[in-house]
Amino acid sequence: MAKNRIENQLRNSLGERELRLFEVFEKYEQGQMSLTAELATGLKMPSLTLMAFACLGSKRGCEEIIANINNTILFSRFRKRLQRIVEDLQIIEPATTMIIFLPDLEPKRTWGWKKDQAEITLACMIMQEEAELPANWEVRLWSEVDDNCQPGYEEALARVEKYTRPQILEEETRFFRELATKHPDILTHGRPHELAQRQLTAYAHEGRALERLYPRGILLQTDVPIDRRDAMFAPLRREPLAIIHPFARD
Repeated sequence: MAKNRIENQLRNSLGERELRLFEVFEKYEQGQMSLTAELATGLKMPSLTLMAFACLGSKRGCEEIIANINNTILFSRFRKRLQRIVEDLQIIEPATTMIIFLPDLEPKRTWGWKKDQAEITLACMIMQEEAELPANWEVRLWSEVDDNCQPGYEEALARVEKYTRPQILEEETRFFRELATKHPDILTHGRPHELAQRQLTAYAHEGRALERLYPRGILLQTDVPIDRRDAMFAPLRREPLAIIHPFARD
């Protein structure tokens, strides 16, 4: 009852424009839609900032990124849906920006690749330069964001497990045990528990960086399971991240 009361209060605080924007999100939401204070604040901004991560495509069995944005999960599976969402929002708020993050640091930080970071980043720079996107869309390398966020990943690595529920670590460890079967194109090095710890750290650091650099941005979550992945952004943040889930998948 208290949650419903808070949501009703937030809804009543929205103007006609913000309500119409929220209705677009409701239309596409694949999980449990709720109006949070952070989402309400994002909707009230003069311009709307949307964000999404595009998981990199890689060649099976080797440390090589496919330097084509259309081979990311976001673009290969969900580009048309993403474009419809942005177009629907732009009808209401023309100053809607869509930021796509290419996680060029993930292969070394999380997957444990030995490949030189400069080569991975170069492949992502090619993707960034060659991407053909609608107006008000932009591609950013995560390394660019990371360089502007201190304290950094290493500090997060020392802290994050203390603030993460043990169940989440257990579930992420299970995820990496099954990774070779479910995602055979991703080559990893390390034990499942270590990979899970690195994954938790990466998410927590990303959550903190988004709060500092895009405090009113709204994340379009591309990863599942929704509840666990959402929680992984939270440990180092001061406020919850505004998240929409239009791309839920098996």
